[in-house]
Amino acid sequence: MFQTLTQQFSRLLGALLLCSATLVSAALPAPLDKMAAQLATQQAIAPEAHKDLAAKLENALAAGVAEADLQAVMRLAATRQYTAAHVAALLQQLVAVHKDGLPPTLVRDKILEGMAKKVPVEAVLKVAAQWHGALKSADKNLKAIEARGLKLDTAQERAALVNLGASLLQRHGVADAIAKLVPGLMMNAPVKVDTQSLIAAAQLAEFLLHYTPAAQAIKLSAESLHAGYSAAQIAALQRGALDQLRQGIATADLIQHLHQQLERGLAATPPASPGMAQPHESWSFPGGRMQGELRAPGADMPNGPSTLSNSYPPMPVLPGAAGSIAPSNAATKPGSLPGSPTGPIPSSVNGKTAVTPATPPAGKASAPGDAK
Repeated sequence: MFQTLTQQFSRLLGALLLCSATLVSAALPAPLDKMAAQLATQQAIAPEAHKDLAAKLENALAAGVAEADLQAVMRLAATRQYTAAHVAALLQQLVAVHKDGLPPTLVRDKILEGMAKKVPVEAVLKVAAQWHGALKSADKNLKAIEARGLKLDTAQERAALVNLGASLLQRHGVADAIAKLVPGLMMNAPVKVDTQSLIAAAQLAEFLLHYTPAAQAIKLSAESLHAGYSAAQIAALQRGALDQLRQGIATADLIQHLHQQLERGLAATPPASPGMAQPHESWSFPGGRMQGELRAPGADMPNGPSTLSNSYPPMPVLPGAAGSIAPSNAATKPGSLPGSPTGPIPSSVNGKTAVTPATPPAGKASAPGDAK
């Protein structure tokens, strides 16, 4: 009799705990709810831990984190053996970026990249925090330029410049890069620059940083704005430079040629021909795009251009992967990882085509410390 009552009580308690977990996750979309339940079952976590994970997911959604991003984190947690506690810590990093009003693409990509490579969660969190800090710095600097007269028409333009400023800082160590490009800004003159051209000039600077020291890369890119180049003409200038490098021109000769061309100014520059940039490898984790995962940096990016930095060690090619990116031999710094795509990367900002930076073609040397 006593044993029967004990069994009935145990079953009732289990049902109550399951009901409680279901109620906590009732506000979650069905796919996320299912993923949380599967992770709880896979790792045999207690009902309280399951409820906590569901609450973290719900809070992330409320903060503005995209459901697709949360699904990608949960999927990788299940396949790469990250615990519910790890997931909660990673979600907090995404939530912090959204609460700061920053474009989340770069931090999201760093988290997914690290998880895909089975990097210890402490290292993933450290890299994500570094990029979060770079975004905050870039956003602060951009607001200072806006106070001086820069007009941004869309949220996409703002996100593009914040991402570029963060990338130039985190990958190449160039602080206040966007401000250094704006004509007259360093001399306290009013800001009068086309936003699309400024974005293209920042992309050109990041491209040139693979071949020349920071001061020279920034100077050449700023000269394109001083010369009155449009966004399309700056993008064409970058494509032409990449073509010449692939054809074997010496880096020093290319830099000299660009400087001479920019000195001649807009009048000596033929109109940029319309059309898409050259074919390129897709941005992805080293090892190719994983089936069912989010597209990696540079693909369908409403928040502006994104770049992979060398933050984690390379991973082996996954079964069924569509290709891989060869790791770079360039020296890296804290928060950096070998492996970036080659070729110009087209992106669309406010309906216009620009070209994001590319890494050096195979066999070309990079400037010391420029790959991050």
